[in-house]
Amino acid sequence: MKKQKLEIYIIIAIFSLLALWACTDNTEPAQTSIAQSVNQTTALSASLGAGSPINPRLFGVNGVHETSDDPAASPAYRAMLRALNAQGIRYPSGSPASFWDWHRGHFIPEQEITAIWPAGAFNWMLELVEDTRNMPEGALGPVKFLEFGQAINAEIQWMLNLTTREDEQLAALQKLKAAGADIRYVEMDNETYFWGEEFGEAERGLNYAKRVAKLSPQIRALYPQARIGIVTREDDLFETDHQDDSPAMVNWNTHIMRPEFRPHFDALILHHYVMKRQKLDPYTTDAARGKAFLAYPTATLDRAAGLIKKRFGNYPMWITEYNVIAYYKQFHGTGESAEWMLATRDTGWNAIYQASFIINGMNNPDAIEVLNHHSIGNLDHGWGLGHPIDTHSGTITKMGQLYAHLTSLALRYEQMHPLHFANNPALGVAIEGDANQAALYGAALTGKAGQSYWIINRSEHPLTLQLPAGNGPASQWVYPAVEDAPAATTVHYQGRGPVWAQGPLPLREHTYPAGQAVQLPAHSLSLFELSTHQ
Repeated sequence: MKKQKLEIYIIIAIFSLLALWACTDNTEPAQTSIAQSVNQTTALSASLGAGSPINPRLFGVNGVHETSDDPAASPAYRAMLRALNAQGIRYPSGSPASFWDWHRGHFIPEQEITAIWPAGAFNWMLELVEDTRNMPEGALGPVKFLEFGQAINAEIQWMLNLTTREDEQLAALQKLKAAGADIRYVEMDNETYFWGEEFGEAERGLNYAKRVAKLSPQIRALYPQARIGIVTREDDLFETDHQDDSPAMVNWNTHIMRPEFRPHFDALILHHYVMKRQKLDPYTTDAARGKAFLAYPTATLDRAAGLIKKRFGNYPMWITEYNVIAYYKQFHGTGESAEWMLATRDTGWNAIYQASFIINGMNNPDAIEVLNHHSIGNLDHGWGLGHPIDTHSGTITKMGQLYAHLTSLALRYEQMHPLHFANNPALGVAIEGDANQAALYGAALTGKAGQSYWIINRSEHPLTLQLPAGNGPASQWVYPAVEDAPAATTVHYQGRGPVWAQGPLPLREHTYPAGQAVQLPAHSLSLFELSTHQ
């Protein structure tokens, strides 16, 4: 009888060990490390890296202003941008720059546009040409936009047309100088690598760079303080492969970075539209997709910063347009992972993804000089900040809400810092060859008001953070990726509190004493304010 009982106990023990082994056998080691961190009694801690002055150009915006609505002249539009605290804006915006007649404040003739950009090739420029055909000359011109920038207290990044009106650009800048413009940032056109009909094929980048080199000394003679950016090809800087492997695209960066051209520019212009839907195909679970999606901006921006420094030297990036392109480009992937990404449209996932660019800029002050969210409108594409209603109110999205929150904090502090986390768990996904992404990613602001921590928990597990003991009380606001708030809502600019506190996401302020251990929910962005008063 005793022997039978002993055998039963042995069998139970064996099955227990097998069950324990099954529970701990995890094919994703990083997931185990995160789970272990959650179970540890010691919370994670954060420390400030070296500080640098807050860069207001990390809070720029972009939008199409070349329309018959003339949004730049609208008091409602101006009131909304002031409420959002937009710090920088471009003129003329995006693709219109390559087909813009600065003297007339109009598009060049339609036949000149289609000679370079065929009518059947997604040519949305022709819609703008038709829309603005009857606008008075000068109504959309640079002098009018100069007044707009001054009215909303935003620095203008001036975009020149080196594609179709190269010889007229200096006269336009002289006109702006006579009007009192203090030009500090000049973009040498927009996405010129697309215009093979103008710049040629195999030596497309070379021909474009020659135009930059010709005009640049004249700009510097007129505006000695101006910084000049050259259009750079994004392929293989953000990604490990080329979207377009034609010689013109593959050789573009090599051509523009030849030694004879380098004295004629100060920064490299890049646009971040690389989050195509198929980018999530390697991740087979929603947990892995969520982590990859939230970490993608950081992995790609860090990759580009490293490669630029290695290949070309200390040139900063101007990321003059960034967003998630996959929400409206239907040919950018189908299937389970594509459907997951589409479901993030108009949600907190989208807002946290976009906020990652600003946090990365705070972490890399030497590598990122300009960041422009694209765009102010485009709510129909799932990526806008908002629409004006009148001078007292407007519609803002979740990203508009978060953007307004971040800009309001940036206006209160003086220095920005990287945040370094002790024992930061590995995220457990590889993105564009980067397998070193960690669960927590953040940056901080400091000044007379105290400190502000901006921390994204990109993992599917809640983590605990130990607040520093030397400060006063702390306030925390949490932006979750997963939420049920409406896509947009009406906010009032005055009398109802800050616009970010009005929605669409209902926020609750959590307060903690100094040194408290606080929770960072899974897939969320936490904003902390730590007072200097004990």
